[in-house]
Amino acid sequence: MSTVIKLPDGSFRMYSKGASEIVLKKCSHILNEIGEPRVFRPRDKDEMVKKVIEPMACDGLRTICVAYRDFPSDPEPNWDDENNILSDLTAICIVGIEDPVRPE
Repeated sequence: MSTVIKLPDGSFRMYSKGASEIVLKKCSHILNEIGEPRVFRPRDKDEMVKKVIEPMACDGLRTICVAYRDFPSDPEPNWDDENNILSDLTAICIVGIEDPVRPE
């Protein structure tokens, strides 16, 4: 799922969230410990899976990745072009949620 916010300067910021492994594949950057984007290398992604996602999954948590991407105001992006829009994201975080099985 994604949502787009128009920023005060007229540009756009899109926030996306979804299954961590899928969203991480679309990320080219990740926020570092002081909140600045840095390059997100393939080995960083592998480490994220091993050190963050797998331990959460072993604890019975469902993992979700939250990411964003900035777009200029002119020209306004073609929001219907999902393949181009949902790429070059910057990962913000991975969260683990409890998703218990319902009786039905």
